[in-house]
Amino acid sequence: MVHTLEEKRANWLLCHRRQQKKYLEKIKQICLHHYGNKCQYYNCTETTKLEFAHILPTKLKGAGRGKQSRLLDVHKNFECYTLLCHKHHYELDHPKKQV
Repeated sequence: MVHTLEEKRANWLLCHRRQQKKYLEKIKQICLHHYGNKCQYYNCTETTKLEFAHILPTKLKGAGRGKQSRLLDVHKNFECYTLLCHKHHYELDHPKKQV
């Protein structure tokens, strides 16, 4: 069976993406486990729609930082993040103004 260079490259990319996806899923599970797989807000027991929220700055900047970059940053900087449900993450990022 003869494969062209393009076919070999496409095959390699597909294999690489699968390995990368498995690696990122493993990193995600490590990060979720570190925070107990639930929202860290006091008395919240939410275990779905969980998001990693910055509580201290890291070198990662900008909105929509990207799934890969965010997970790797969380993994390297556990102390700079917390795990929150969507509702509490929104409240953290958009505090109510006191009158």
